[in-house]
Amino acid sequence: MWVVCAAVVIAPTFAPFGSIAPFDQERMLQLGACGIALALSASNAGATRRVTSVISGMSPLLRGALAGAFAFGSLSAILGPHPRASFVEVAELAIVVLSVFAVAGAVREDTPRAIDLIAWALAAGATVAVVDLTIRIAALESAGTSQIRPTALFEHFQNPRFFAQWMTWVLPLLAIPRARAARAGSKLLEAVVWITWATCWAFAFLAAGRGTFAAQGVATLIVLAVFRRNALPWARTYAAAALAGIVVYFASALLLPRTWSELSQVVARLSSVSDSGRFEIWLTTMRMIVDAPLLGAGPRALSYDLTLPVAHPHNSVLQWASEWGVPAMLLAVCSLLYALAGWTIRRRTELSRTSSDTVIVVSLTTALVGAALHSLLCGVLVMPISQLMLVVTAGCALGIDSVPRSRAIAPGWWASVVAFTMLVWVVASRVEIERVIAWTVPPNIQELNLRPRIWHDETSVLGVLGATQPARRPPRRQ
Repeated sequence: MWVVCAAVVIAPTFAPFGSIAPFDQERMLQLGACGIALALSASNAGATRRVTSVISGMSPLLRGALAGAFAFGSLSAILGPHPRASFVEVAELAIVVLSVFAVAGAVREDTPRAIDLIAWALAAGATVAVVDLTIRIAALESAGTSQIRPTALFEHFQNPRFFAQWMTWVLPLLAIPRARAARAGSKLLEAVVWITWATCWAFAFLAAGRGTFAAQGVATLIVLAVFRRNALPWARTYAAAALAGIVVYFASALLLPRTWSELSQVVARLSSVSDSGRFEIWLTTMRMIVDAPLLGAGPRALSYDLTLPVAHPHNSVLQWASEWGVPAMLLAVCSLLYALAGWTIRRRTELSRTSSDTVIVVSLTTALVGAALHSLLCGVLVMPISQLMLVVTAGCALGIDSVPRSRAIAPGWWASVVAFTMLVWVVASRVEIERVIAWTVPPNIQELNLRPRIWHDETSVLGVLGATQPARRPPRRQ
């Protein structure tokens, strides 16, 4: 738990390889942190018992659907044209899922303490990011640069859109440390969280991610419809933070008129009706699904094959269907919907009897629903920092919601699965891991036309080293 929380604090502002480097390195480091957490849980008898108890408490149908999705994905990787790159993807997603279970086990052991730890880690990470962005704005203002690009401000995220994706998780979750600070009676701490929360909203407006605001708006309406009056106190606090963010945004525009006008795209972006090429991308992906419906083109095929006009489809469902196959997509989507629906129903029933954990439940639900909706419009679930947030958020929800069972899975099973997954990941990711160990960025990376998924894309290695791109193979016959 401590390792994952440390990653939550550091990840938003940690860019040791420079702003333009591929996300290979940061992905390796963040997944490495999850791997350390998994190794610690697998080597500790108490942690192993808690994790296996959480997994055994899940519905057998849900466990079977998840296993089936990974089975189809592994088969697609074996039979696909790029097995190494495909197994990197399968292993990375497996690490994310296993890390969710590990966090859930820690939350189940001591829920209040674990929630406090995660809440303060999240608040610390957001505060550090806000301070970092504020310093960057001050530097840009003092430099008097004639033209300022938004990417110069959000360079640790490589693109303002990626910062907006992180905000999809952070904005609803910051209600938890705010409530914790108020309960502790610390006015200073509560003020710091409020300032961080409002400033995050202001920077979210500056990043102008339409998907973030659309997903948050719909998720908030869903939460209000499901939890009704129990969600109203949270909704009022959430709205107050958003209004405070608007005030901070316009105050900054008045104090820094030149810099803010150069950086801001909010009016143009939020008022735009452009689909940003998504319809064309989705049609291309649908044609790939028709060509190979059963096993898809292979995990990570879209980002690996430079002959394709798209690096990822900006839609998680279409990505799973086109790369992993329709059966794997159906199993994955049904598993997520089943788990989310079960969580919502059980929490609603519990909140009708007691409202002690209303803020936690509503915040977690809004973040999960918002991220799921945002993933239908953007590559939220393939971003390293979003996967880290998924581990923390889904792990908290699963730990709170887990139901103890009299018959638990054998503890040795957990250690075996963790060891096998990490072995596959290390072997398949040897190229990326070697670059992390060498602490280097591939040469001539600045000359690349960076594509959305190049941060975990083998073509980033092939392209910058002058290697030839493997020819695209014909679709797999099915």
